[in-house]
Amino acid sequence: MGSSKAGRFFMVTILLLTSVLIFGCAGMEYKQGVGLVPVELRDADRAIEAARMAGKDSQCRAAYAEAAGLRDFAYTTHLACNTPEARKIARDAKQKADSLCPPRAAMATPPPPAPMPATVPPPTPAAKIIEKMSLHVHFYKNSAVVDRNDYSKLNEAVTFINKYPDSNIVLEGHTDSDGEEDYNLDLSLKRADAISRHLVSKAGIDPSRINSTGYGEYRPLKSNETKWGKYWNRRVDILIVE
Repeated sequence: MGSSKAGRFFMVTILLLTSVLIFGCAGMEYKQGVGLVPVELRDADRAIEAARMAGKDSQCRAAYAEAAGLRDFAYTTHLACNTPEARKIARDAKQKADSLCPPRAAMATPPPPAPMPATVPPPTPAAKIIEKMSLHVHFYKNSAVVDRNDYSKLNEAVTFINKYPDSNIVLEGHTDSDGEEDYNLDLSLKRADAISRHLVSKAGIDPSRINSTGYGEYRPLKSNETKWGKYWNRRVDILIVE
């Protein structure tokens, strides 16, 4: 009798463990060094690796870096026990990776000459600056995606701008000196544009009031030799102008 009970207990245990493996791990894949992760994260891994193998990390470097940065943030979010959000971010990363460097339409006429290397944009057109605010928000590495933990700082920017409902707004993006100069110019403009989109979509500010530009690493506030100096140099300046 004792042997029969032990056998039944063993069978029930096996059935329970099997159920956990079948249902508890549904939609998950194993990644070496990490463990079980949502399939969306592995799909994003594969899409980004395929883009890299196709040379898109060089062809459209900024967009590739943004997709990879989103993928990395998806892993961070998953490891912070917010798996549903991690799945969503990973899907966005895969979509960006899949759409990198779209082929150009065939041209009936010869292509124009290759563009000149990026240059520092001219200074903001002469205008009376009424007030200025330096916005220090954290963007995910090599991307123009604002960390959600810094949305409160964006709200402070909205409050600042709303004090001047009849004035125009200039957004100037800046980076530290890490990376290549041309890349930093492009990234600083994308980050200024990201702040502009937030002001328009979340605060209802008229887009015709906003002008965005990027200065890359060319207008530092402090030395780039220290981590603290680099933090101060990574910013978007908000200028209220007439």
